Parts: sequence; structure tokens; C-alpha cells
Amino acid sequence: MTLGSIGDGVITIGLQGQVVVCNPAAETLTGWSEREGDGAPRSSRSLISRPRAGHEKKQETKSGFRNEAEAILLTTPERATLKSRDGTERVIEQVASPMRDGKNELCGVVLVFRDITERSATRRRAAKQRRSNNLASSPVASRTISITCSRHYRQHLPRRDAPPARGPDDRSSR
Repeated sequence: MTLGSIGDGVITIGLQGQVVVCNPAAETLTGWSEREGDGAPRSSRSLISRPRAGHEKKQETKSGFRNEAEAILLTTPERATLKSRDGTERVIEQVASPMRDGKNELCGVVLVFRDITERSATRRRAAKQRRSNNLASSPVASRTISITCSRHYRQHLPRRDAPPARGPDDRSSR
């Protein structure tokens, strides 16, 4: 009941990487239910997100870990891109925590994540706006604008050595 009311996605993963529990928020974000088809648990491979572009950690080979849960625990990035079943990509923050048995042995992983796509987009827009504002207020940009304006202004002024322009109402030329 408690897991169902949590707004963050929560997935518990067994030692071999099988999904044991997947709360409704995680099902919504991933597009996968806790159990699909014949009732066999889904593999965590189809649910676990990948690092965001440019934020990849060195991926260790499976042989470097005792089990899939340990691999997930040690390689899960804080921010990642989650690709849902329908192809929708979301930027998420996530935390992987170990589950331990009575002997303090690793028996699984709890993965908690939340969608921060909109927050990330807002931050990117704000950063872009700050860069634009900084560029426009920089001394170099001000001189460039000033030079460009003065060149444009001079192009539209009559030349000093040119004869005065005569307009259509100027009758002195007849």
C-alpha cells in the first residue's frame, strides 16, 4: 500500500536482475508493469536507464561483479535517460540502494527515481538566456553593436563631396 502512494518510481531488483516489485509510478514512467505476459518477472535490463549523453561512466564487464544486483548498485548513475516502453525518453534522477538479508549479505537493490525532464529543460533555457544576456552586455558585444550601428548610419548619410540631392518638388533644376 505504501509503495503505491509514493510519487517516485520504486523498483526492487533481485540478485539475478529480476524485477521483484515495481510501484505504479515506476510502471507509468517505464511503461512496463511489474509482471508482463505469462507472469514471469521482467528483467531489470528493460527497465534500467542509461547514462545521459556525455555523462557515461566506464562500464564494467559483468564478470567483474558477483551478480546483477551488485552491477546495478555500483554502476547506476545519479542522472540518466530513461527510455520507456513506448520510446519516450525522460531525464531522471535515481538512487540505487542495497537490500541486505539477516547475514548482511546483498540480496537485491532498491532503485528509486523521479522524472526531472521539465526541470532540466527549464535549467537549460535559463542557462541559454544567461549566456545570451552576458554576451549582449559584454564590452566586445557593445563595441560590435556600436560599430555596426555607426557604419549603418554613415551609409545613409549624404557624402560631403556629393552634390545636394534634388527631390521631385525641387523646381530649380528646370
